[in-house]
Amino acid sequence: MKTIEIRRHSLREKPDDHLNQAGVALARRAGDRMGEFNLVITSSLPRAYETAIAMGYAVNEQSPALSTMGAIGKKYDEWASFEDIAKLIKKNKNAAKYAEKQAKLWRKWLAGLKDGNRALVVSHGGVIEFGLLGCLPKADATEWGALLGCCEGVRLYLDKGKWHTPQILRITADK
Repeated sequence: MKTIEIRRHSLREKPDDHLNQAGVALARRAGDRMGEFNLVITSSLPRAYETAIAMGYAVNEQSPALSTMGAIGKKYDEWASFEDIAKLIKKNKNAAKYAEKQAKLWRKWLAGLKDGNRALVVSHGGVIEFGLLGCLPKADATEWGALLGCCEGVRLYLDKGKWHTPQILRITADK
């Protein structure tokens, strides 16, 4: 079995693309509890790369495919939950294609790892939710709740080519 953990970047002050001090502190706190990874990939945007570094990980690769959702991303402020994105994917072919594209990327990265290895991906809000729904298109997204906040994410397992039930990783005041 292989594991992929996909985390949203940490805090920043918009429109700045770099983490602020609170973002560095949050990423450090998250990273202290995440364990080791055999592969670390971030989007090509500075806030994702800086998050991985602040978490304590060297970055192996940066991927522009994690950096944007294209035209579908313009509606990001209208979504509040995984369920909202699942509904969009069901009715919008471009959204469905984007979800599938992210899922293929995740599978590709895990294909290069040995059984028992783990990959960390640091990306962006929306990108992660679409990717998870691309991996598990028939899953009940209502169980996954609200969209992911900063440093929150998903842990997903791939065993013999099959994705298994994800863990939604939330950040609370004490963890």
